[in-house]
Amino acid sequence: MQLTDTNWNDVLINYIPIFKGVNNRNLCIYVTRKLVHQTCDRHNQLSIFYTLKRNSLKWLARTCLIIDNKIIVGGMYNENFGKLSKLRMGDEILKINGVLISEHIAFYNELLSGSNQEAKNNNISDFLFSGYSDSSVFAVLRNDTILTFVEKCFLEKELIKSSFNYEI
Repeated sequence: MQLTDTNWNDVLINYIPIFKGVNNRNLCIYVTRKLVHQTCDRHNQLSIFYTLKRNSLKWLARTCLIIDNKIIVGGMYNENFGKLSKLRMGDEILKINGVLISEHIAFYNELLSGSNQEAKNNNISDFLFSGYSDSSVFAVLRNDTILTFVEKCFLEKELIKSSFNYEI
């Protein structure tokens, strides 16, 4: 890692009281990413996926792309699970668990690294569509109609049992 002009000791002193106030997993991830982001160059990457039990992460059966600050549903990881999904190719995701996509993108864009915006968008998408909950609530735009529904999430090992099918 190449350090920026920021003095590590100054950043650490500022973050000690912040870490003392951390009371949940997401806040811990957020604060840790902010700390790494402030002390490293644009290529820094704190991989939450590998540090927090990747095997227990749950994922959507569908892939999603960030295009012009919109999240569009693309392919499916596993055809059987993809067919069970209520998300359809081309759906624009408006909200996840009640939070606007623009807020999610702005939040993670500040924290996640990438050598260019496309790489950063891939990291944002991975982070948005994985977690430890069994499901998430989605609001999507499909054929000029807004739909809201619960989408089930699956363990990664379940999703990759069959070949990846990409529809876009």
